[in-house]
Amino acid sequence: WQGGLNITYKIGGNFTDAYEGCKITIEVNNMLQQRVSSNVIGIIYGEVEPDRYVMLGNHRDAWGFGAVDPSSGTAQLMEVVRVLGEKKKTGWRPRRTMMFLSWGAEEFSLCGSREFVEQYEIELSERGVGYVNTDICMVGPILYPTASPTLGDLIVEATKDVTSPVNDDESYYDFWKKWSEAGENFAPEVSPFVGAGSDHATFLFYAGVPVMDIMFEADEKLYPDMSGYPAYHTGFETFDLVDKVYDPEWKTFR
Repeated sequence: WQGGLNITYKIGGNFTDAYEGCKITIEVNNMLQQRVSSNVIGIIYGEVEPDRYVMLGNHRDAWGFGAVDPSSGTAQLMEVVRVLGEKKKTGWRPRRTMMFLSWGAEEFSLCGSREFVEQYEIELSERGVGYVNTDICMVGPILYPTASPTLGDLIVEATKDVTSPVNDDESYYDFWKKWSEAGENFAPEVSPFVGAGSDHATFLFYAGVPVMDIMFEADEKLYPDMSGYPAYHTGFETFDLVDKVYDPEWKTFR
């Protein structure tokens, strides 16, 4: 098959001898429809600097069942909201305003977050402290963080306050250090290359707000040739997969 661009198309291989000379017909049925996909936003106003925004967000829509993308990140977002909501009942308020952003229609070119940033571009560019994105939050035990350089140093220190997935008496930092086998030379990298594949993109590249994208991925020592996770955007991305394969006993996810 050759398309209409001025290039040589190389798609597929040859038929086996039993099917030599055959032709394949592919029928594609797409529906062009309009749908409402809303953003859901929660706010805890800051006590000292209410006009400075710390934002945490993730999308809700998925290509399939979405147990990992986006529901692992959405579960994490909802748990943060629950905990801080309970803390707020005691009279606590954060120093700066915190926004919790559940995006609609991310899989359709980041529509929800893009529209939000475009609508509030001036306020966000002037008042945004940072945006933390979760999305594919967990497909394994190893943290691979990315962040704008102005926020990168915060991530490693934060792991010292998080419990290890294998030992409640240790921090995640301790677990990470042992896994690296680097000893006292352990210096975890926070990549500045955050990419543009999720809802943080418009905050950084359109409004200039520093961002983090947090992801726990598969152990590359056990699976050295695996890129991403095999069930990505498929019908196999189910709760059962997370429960039995990616995080049995929910040690990392907690």
